[in-house]
Amino acid sequence: MAVAFTGAFTLFASVALASPTLCYYSFSNPWGSGSLTSPIDSPEFTVANSSGYVTVYGWQSSPYAGTPKVIYDLMKVETWFDTQIGRTTISGTYPRYGQWYKHTFTGATVNANHYIKMTPASSTGMDGAGNAYDGL
Repeated sequence: MAVAFTGAFTLFASVALASPTLCYYSFSNPWGSGSLTSPIDSPEFTVANSSGYVTVYGWQSSPYAGTPKVIYDLMKVETWFDTQIGRTTISGTYPRYGQWYKHTFTGATVNANHYIKMTPASSTGMDGAGNAYDGL
């Protein structure tokens, strides 16, 4: 039984830690409701993998009846205007202690600064957090 547990733990650890963490991001209720609809930016990070992949893995939920819906943009830092590299909309409840969402962006520039921009796409107050990883 210990061998099966160790194997399961190793598999989980390799999936969760396969790529280096680039940044942590979060947002708190009542973000998304009323006048609290401004985008939130993650801290900046530098992509190092030669394939230009950035994977976001996190959770989002709402204490209200509405469905959480957030637009996640991978942004590249530029001199005058930042450039959108990729976009995904994650709709639904992904509980903090449950099944999380995962999305991989492609096209990031190696050794350039990027960040994740989050924009609410529903009017319910939302909580959420996650990490961006360097790679798949």
